Parts: sequence; C-alpha cells; structure tokens
Amino acid sequence: MTVTVKNGTISEEEKQAYIDRALEKYKECHIESMTITLDGEYVDIVYTFSPIKFQRIRRITGKRLQ
Repeated sequence: MTVTVKNGTISEEEKQAYIDRALEKYKECHIESMTITLDGEYVDIVYTFSPIKFQRIRRITGKRLQ
C-alpha cells in the first residue's frame, strides 16, 4: 500500500494508526493507496481500491423454448 501525506508531516506511529484503521474498516477490499491530507486539526483520508473481480453468471428466466 502506498501512503502519501500532503500539507505537512506525521510520525510513523500516526501513519501506521491510519493504515491499521483502514485495514480494519475495509476488510473485504484491497487498498492500493491512501492519501492523507492534513488541514490544521483535521485529517482527510482518500483511499484507492483495487477493482473487484466478479464472475459472470447465466440468467435463468424459467421460460421454456417451444
């Protein structure tokens, strides 16, 4: 996971706390990157997720061909 910090610096401990929070919150998703933007006392976090693979399934309509 790539972590980018904008508008300042944070400690490695704080950065790791944000990573741990993201991994706990989004367990089912794979996070590619995370952008942390500092704004005074506030922090904005933007996540970029990997695309989710899916299987195409055949639709069953129940109609019979005659």
